[in-house]
Amino acid sequence: DPSAPPIREVDHFFLGLYPSTDTPALLHREILNEHALLVGQAGSGKTIMGVTPLITQLLRGYHTGPTKQGIVQHSDPAPMLILDLKGDLALFNSARIEAARRGQRFLFFRLEKGSASAYFNPFVDLRTENRTVIEFAELVVQALNLYHGDFYGAGYYSRQHRDLLLTVLKDAKVQPQSWDELYALVLKKAGKQRHKDTTELLSTIHALTFYEQLRSAPEGKDQIHMPRLVADNEVAYFWLPSRLENMSVKEVGKLALFAILTACAEYYEAGKPAKRTYVVIDEFQRLAGENIKVILQQARGFGISLVLALQDLKDLQLSNSIDLRSTVCLLYTSDAADE
Repeated sequence: DPSAPPIREVDHFFLGLYPSTDTPALLHREILNEHALLVGQAGSGKTIMGVTPLITQLLRGYHTGPTKQGIVQHSDPAPMLILDLKGDLALFNSARIEAARRGQRFLFFRLEKGSASAYFNPFVDLRTENRTVIEFAELVVQALNLYHGDFYGAGYYSRQHRDLLLTVLKDAKVQPQSWDELYALVLKKAGKQRHKDTTELLSTIHALTFYEQLRSAPEGKDQIHMPRLVADNEVAYFWLPSRLENMSVKEVGKLALFAILTACAEYYEAGKPAKRTYVVIDEFQRLAGENIKVILQQARGFGISLVLALQDLKDLQLSNSIDLRSTVCLLYTSDAADE
């Protein structure tokens, strides 16, 4: 089409070379404004050959126009959240080096005791001045994977969790600002007749109180704050290999996802200029759950592009009633899985 704009290599990501022709395999940048899915078995190289090159190019940016007065016009840095559930040093160092190259603040989070880590208080990130009590309660239930669906039985427990949170927050003389404070309030009311089936909520919040890193940072320490990450184009790297603390890793990863979603939503709803935010998840199947469907369905509407890497799409069929395959990949069907 002679009227169409020219196709330029600078507008593409470089994915590698076709072995038969030795020509570059290119992906247009606007395609990644949707989402990207990389599938490969363990040891197939999806992280080093797929995820790492994409992150490198996303952080480096690209030329947006010809040189003017000796200065190259370049794309703005992009905010990025990386959830590494495998623990890949090459991926970590690539992200750290490229962020430094562009002058972006790089924040590193990990759960292991005695390890250097930034602080991340998802409670504060989810609880903002513009959010009502019921909105916050439902966010916590969703983020902590305590929403089990609306069908008979599951809906009862989901509503028990929400009602306990609403009661606690409504009756609190001083609103809690941390998981520790919320746990103390929930503990007083949990198990009573009206909220007799809320042990799951209580135990989940209790587990979060054991991590110093999930509190607000002391003076002089780094703090991951998702609204600031989006506004200031920061890079946050969550090192979450699930070797020993599998349940806690999943909870922290999902809290980070819901925190970035709400931060981007508020940025968008404030009428600020559109900004693309990238969320990269390596070993995505370890975070898969019913609550992740909300992220997948709403992310693009708030300017979030997801780059997901996993071993097998069949891992997204969590049970007979929960199957994320159709949400993650609309063209992937149960028939294709059987083939």
